[in-house]
Amino acid sequence: AYRGGLHDRAALRLAQRLRGNVAASVTILHVIAPGQNAPSRETQDFLDLTFPQSAAQQGGVHFKVVAHADPARAIIDECTTGYDLAVVGLGSEGGLPERSFGFRSEYIAQHSPASLLIVRGVDLKPK
Repeated sequence: AYRGGLHDRAALRLAQRLRGNVAASVTILHVIAPGQNAPSRETQDFLDLTFPQSAAQQGGVHFKVVAHADPARAIIDECTTGYDLAVVGLGSEGGLPERSFGFRSEYIAQHSPASLLIVRGVDLKPK
């Protein structure tokens, strides 16, 4: 599930490594606000860098855009269609508060029919 934050980018990098190391099939679920037409240019650029066209053309990488007011519910809805593992970035962008576990992350953990891995990214830029 990708909304563009630091933790989401870390989750995508992990998905990229899983795909490369164990040939996992990856579906990137990008949740946008209702009424929004498409991913932002910044989002598309990051996705293109993480999963180049050549990887997508080889199969195993799918990009799905879903308009939903509740990103956590969008994740649950997508997981019901048959995934083994959902990799979710911790953070408010994806509907998960930036605490250890909050209401939304507990909601996803309790309702996801797929195994769940919640990723917390680290900003390595000097402050």
